[in-house]
Amino acid sequence: MTHTASAALLLFLGTLGTGTPPLSTQGETIEAMVSDEIAGATGRDASELFQRALELRGADGLGAGEALDQALDHFLGSPLSPEAALLVGTARLLGTEPDLEAIAKLLQADLSSGDDALASAAAGLFGDTAFRSLARGKREELAGTLLEGAEDAERDPALRMRFA
Repeated sequence: MTHTASAALLLFLGTLGTGTPPLSTQGETIEAMVSDEIAGATGRDASELFQRALELRGADGLGAGEALDQALDHFLGSPLSPEAALLVGTARLLGTEPDLEAIAKLLQADLSSGDDALASAAAGLFGDTAFRSLARGKREELAGTLLEGAEDAERDPALRMRFA
């Protein structure tokens, strides 16, 4: 899946509606907005997290692109819930010059989470061609993690196929 295809998929998912109120940046700093989204991520499903990531990226239109990328970068190395990791990783992947190694490290934890929907969503993001530019060793590590998931007979067959 190309970066453009990932963005198109996320835009489609964003049209599904989640019942969650839209983001509001009025009177709120970008850092506070990102922190609020991360705090509220736990318990959300993957489609809702993709929706929120798109809405965060919508702040780019308000001239917040670089500030948003910096705020998201701050959380890339932080311990996050699996849902928050998917939110941050997705939003940052859609930004300018994302740190793919940090995003990969963050999302790899979702692959082994007990939530098959989050694991599937993370595996889908790794299909983005941007991850081909990772250093060979990191690509091999990621491929090994995906292969382990694909071979895990305890997991749902559809998830195993997503890992493959």
